[in-house]
Parts: sequence; structure tokens; C-alpha cells
Amino acid sequence: MSTLSASGFFFGSLGTILLRYFLFAGALDFWVRSGPRASRFDSQRIEGRKPSSGQVRREIGWSLLTSLIFAFVGWAGFLAWQAGWTKVYLSVDEKGWGWFFLSLFLMIAIHETYFYWTHRWMHLPRVFRLFHRVHHESRPPTAWAAFSFHPLEALVEALILPAFLFFFPVHPGAYVVFLFYMTIFSVIHHCGVELYPRGFARHRVFRAWVSATHHQAHHARFTVNYGLYFNVWDRWMKTQDPRYEESFRKPALPLKPWIAPSNRPVAEERLKPELMEHPNSVLTQPSASRSPDQSPSAWQ
Repeated sequence: MSTLSASGFFFGSLGTILLRYFLFAGALDFWVRSGPRASRFDSQRIEGRKPSSGQVRREIGWSLLTSLIFAFVGWAGFLAWQAGWTKVYLSVDEKGWGWFFLSLFLMIAIHETYFYWTHRWMHLPRVFRLFHRVHHESRPPTAWAAFSFHPLEALVEALILPAFLFFFPVHPGAYVVFLFYMTIFSVIHHCGVELYPRGFARHRVFRAWVSATHHQAHHARFTVNYGLYFNVWDRWMKTQDPRYEESFRKPALPLKPWIAPSNRPVAEERLKPELMEHPNSVLTQPSASRSPDQSPSAWQ
């Protein structure tokens, strides 16, 4: 690894990111939405509203730009490692397998916390318009939306990744596992189909996990469900949707494709009656504590 050039690392990193994205997002989207047998998942769709082909192309386009930014930030981390500024170690024997897995857990936990609070910050109205609006234009999202960020949001999302390397010892193998974990669950949570079994949202252990239903409620209503992998912070900070568990794996009614209005931010679009046809859906019922007409700011 020490003989790898900086440019070689950059292009190798970019290729790996694109491979992860197209492999997991493409395979899952084909399986549950666009493939010839996708109709078998109709009973598990969270919304009946179908994404347009234009939305999917937009998601892929933004994701390509995000991948470039992720690769650039990774390249900066590589330069820092070459300069001896990081705590990266190359032999598992140096720290043992116990630390290998503990460091993986730490990266996931720290990333969850970072994501939750930066996500809430990006829902401040002025910040939202600059950073986060692009991601929320995916309504409903598809697996391709996993990396669909404005460049400013992509930079915020990327900065935490090399930061791990400066604060505690990380083996490259644990780091790669973490990156695959991040990508796989982001794709699952955006795919528009609830893949987890009935009872998952009420299970005494798995109820702490984020699901596609959980995250899609956030895309639809903005002021709830900010978690990435787990909903622990949502529960602690009272931002968990109160209807999440009862709405898990409820069938959606068929609706027409939804097109975002072009004359104002999506965050300011109110939930219209014609988009509220499914009475059981967590995506269409107003929160017990907020009106659907309220600002998307999570700090109110």
C-alpha cells in the first residue's frame, strides 16, 4: 500500500465507490422496482406513488457527483496517512481481532451520531435549501437515491469518514467493512420496499434498527426519523414518528407519479389531500405533535 501513488489511490477509490453504488443500488432496484419480477413486492411497497424515470436519472446523476466528492475526501485521507498523521495500522496482530471489531462498532456508532445531528442541522430551512433539498426531491426514493446529494451535503457526509483515522487505530480491513455496511444499508433504506419481516419494528432488539419504512417517512414528512442505521437518537430526542410501528408493512394504495413543484423548495410543499389516500400509512398521517403545514425545521 505504501508504494501506491496518490493518483492511483484516487482513481482506485473512485472506481470502488462507483462499483459499490452500482452493484448494490442497481441490483436491489432491479429486484424490487424495475425488473420483470418486481411486481411480487407490490404488497411490500411503502407508497403506491411511482417514481418517474426522470427522478431516477436525476438520482444517478447526483450520485455520480457524490462519488467523485467521496473519492476526493478519501484521497485526502490517503495523503494524511502517507504523511504519518493518522492512526492507521496494517497488521491485525498489532491490535488483535477484538480491537478490529470494536473499532468497526465505534465507526458505526460515531457515524450514526454525526449523521443524526448534521441531518437535523440540514433541516433548518435556510440550510435545507442549500444542502439537503436535492436529496428530498426523491419522493418516493429509490435505491438509486442512496448517494443522491447536493455537493455541499456530499461534503458534509464525507468528512466524517477519514476523521476516524485521526482519532483511534483503524485497520484498512475494518474500514472497508464499514464502507460496505454504510452503502448496503443506505441502499436498503431508500429502496421503497419494506424488506424486513413483519414484527421487525416491534421486536425488542430489531426495533432499534432503521428500516425502509422508517426512512421513507422522513422523505415524505421531513420532521421525523432522522436516524441512519438506528432510531435510538430519534427515540431519545422525540423525533421518532409515533405511527411508525403500527404502519410497518401496511400495504400502500396505487397513486400516480409525483412531480415536485418547480417554483418553490420541496421542503415547503404541504401534504395535499390527493397525496394522502392511504389512511394507514406513516407517510400520510400528520404527526401528533406537528401540523403538516409546519416548517421542515427539526428544531421547532
